Amino acid sequence: MYAARLNRSVIRYAATGVPAAMLRLLSRLDELAPVGVSELAKADGCSQPTISSAVQHLVEKGWAVKTPNPRDARGALVELTAEGARVLDRARRDNGAVIANRLDADPCHGLTEIEAAVVLLRHLLVPTDRESS
Repeated sequence: MYAARLNRSVIRYAATGVPAAMLRLLSRLDELAPVGVSELAKADGCSQPTISSAVQHLVEKGWAVKTPNPRDARGALVELTAEGARVLDRARRDNGAVIANRLDADPCHGLTEIEAAVVLLRHLLVPTDRESS
């Protein structure tokens, strides 16, 4: 719950000019690409028509590209363009700057605690055996 609230707060104050949903989709593409639309919808927890519309918006902005899926002639694979990767990188840097400013202003937590928290968060990103099966 707090991670989601922190994420929303950071995105709001970073003022990247890119809607949070678009940043989330760019990030998913960075993580999974090349990926099919159905798999992307499943990973994002939304419907296939919703993700198709969002992907089309990214394509129109030049942030993603769709290519034929060599394993499924009916489908396409989606991946970031160089411009999409730049937009995502810039947003991540802007979001990181908001976090850095907040950490600088926090007199209660030292660098050792922050480093330990980062290690823990990275560990939590790895699915457990139960989740993988």
